[in-house]
Amino acid sequence: MKKRKFIKLRSIFFMLFAFIAFFVVQSNSRVDAASCGLFGAGNTLTINVKITDSNGGTVSGAVNNDCIYRSTTKKITVTVNDDGYRFIGWRDDNNPAATYDTNKEKTIEISKSGGDFSYTAMVAKIYNVTFVGSDNATAPTTATQTIDENTVLNLANIYTLPDNYAINYYLLNGTETIYSSTHTVTADVTIQAFAVEGYQVNFVGDTYSTANASSKFYAVGDTIQLSSNFTTTKKYKISYYIIDGETVTGNTYVMPDKEITITAVSTPMIISFVGSNSDESFYETLKEAVNSGLTNIYYVGTNHIICENTTIPSGVTLLLPYKEGATGGTEEGTATTSSRMAAWNYEKYLYRVLEIKKGVTITVNGTLTVGGIQHYPHQEGETPGSQGVTSGNYSKIINNGDIIVNGTMKIYGLVTGNGSITANNKSKIYQPFILNDFSGGTNASDHASADQVPFKQYALINVRCKQTYNYGSKLIGIT
Repeated sequence: MKKRKFIKLRSIFFMLFAFIAFFVVQSNSRVDAASCGLFGAGNTLTINVKITDSNGGTVSGAVNNDCIYRSTTKKITVTVNDDGYRFIGWRDDNNPAATYDTNKEKTIEISKSGGDFSYTAMVAKIYNVTFVGSDNATAPTTATQTIDENTVLNLANIYTLPDNYAINYYLLNGTETIYSSTHTVTADVTIQAFAVEGYQVNFVGDTYSTANASSKFYAVGDTIQLSSNFTTTKKYKISYYIIDGETVTGNTYVMPDKEITITAVSTPMIISFVGSNSDESFYETLKEAVNSGLTNIYYVGTNHIICENTTIPSGVTLLLPYKEGATGGTEEGTATTSSRMAAWNYEKYLYRVLEIKKGVTITVNGTLTVGGIQHYPHQEGETPGSQGVTSGNYSKIINNGDIIVNGTMKIYGLVTGNGSITANNKSKIYQPFILNDFSGGTNASDHASADQVPFKQYALINVRCKQTYNYGSKLIGIT
């Protein structure tokens, strides 16, 4: 009897052992997190699977943190749910640069060693792009193609053209015209190409000029802007062009029905104006200097003639310096810089001359300064009271046109000519004011009390062209 109980207990023990063994075997074949946590310590790893666009597909066979034992395999599958998407391939997130596996069903071989796996099912939204040709532009055989979203199409490589033809423009959906040879796909679209006859233009620079591009295509009849195709070095300009042996002095050329070569010929600039804020600011005319946006313009010419109407804007100063390196309009005369009235000794002290051509108007909304050295305490042959004179180097304007002053004009040098200066309301014109007789004392006091000028002899000799001072303008004497 006791023996039977022993046998029965042994049978129960074997049954329990068999049950535990069965449970372990079953656990080894499962892939849920519970089995990993219970029996998989050190023997399992995870597989993470993602998809780039959930609207474009789903994946099966593995989910995030899917746990699996080593030395086994695992299959994952992607399904594209929408006709507007396509499967590109599996990206190994641990090695994104690797080539994508393009099989929709992927088998993962899991080795005895190694780390976790992570894959992304790459899907792309696609659009229908239809290519349409026209005269001299033939569309591809497959007119409608499915193209991934945000793909940049190089349209120039899609159409077939005869010799000496190029695409002129493209028409999108029959309404929108584009001239770019690229198009980014963001929706279904129809693209039609239109071609024109044209030829290559070769650009050649010289010692002081460089072609921006060695060659370009131009349609027959196009207008070629010549200067925009070249860049010149400092202090040089392009004077003319040689086009297939023909000298062209203008800036445009109409494209003929043949290939041509355009060669630039550059020469030194005749620099008359520079900008104080840049060593690279060199200009031949005042208008060029003003249009460049400079706020300080220096006249460095010798006998430049202004031949076109020009406005000096508010906030801009044009200075005719009285000596090399001068940044202001004047300085105090000394025994070494002056000895006589400069305005009466033209050749000795004259530094710069600027001429305004007849019929030309210079409008001063900013400041125009004609530089000159002023004052000399004991000038030879002059009374000590003559302190307002220009007494050394100076610049001169020969005004045969019209100077309209709405801003400020400071004249420390000389202005001559057959033209005129007109000072408008709120404008200011400064000139040297020379006192030739001032007795002072009671005489001066009596005149001042009577609102009379307290001196009898004075002179304004630095402006020798017609002057008109309108109401509200000011003439200010510099003593």
